[in-house]
Amino acid sequence: MAADNKPTLQDVREQLKRILGSAEFKATDKQRKFLSFVVGETLEDRASRLKGYTIAVDVYGRTEYFNPQADPIVRLEAGRLRRALEHYYLKAGRNDPVRIEIPK
Repeated sequence: MAADNKPTLQDVREQLKRILGSAEFKATDKQRKFLSFVVGETLEDRASRLKGYTIAVDVYGRTEYFNPQADPIVRLEAGRLRRALEHYYLKAGRNDPVRIEIPK
């Protein structure tokens, strides 16, 4: 970690790898892709691009006609992903130096 206790980009990448490789992280392949996409976009300074529509198209393969009001896939999967992360941090990740979260 950096001197100011803020995780470096490498710290976050290593944490993502640790989470994805853990048996305690109970997530589907799509949820893992969701997490990787969100972390990657954030690290590349494109967090403003993280909208339900973008995630639905890029992660879940929805078409450009996707309507987030009619299809709750991203909201539902985000909730499941949050729970999977909470479970991971309660068990295997309780002492990890970096905590990755999906804000509501």
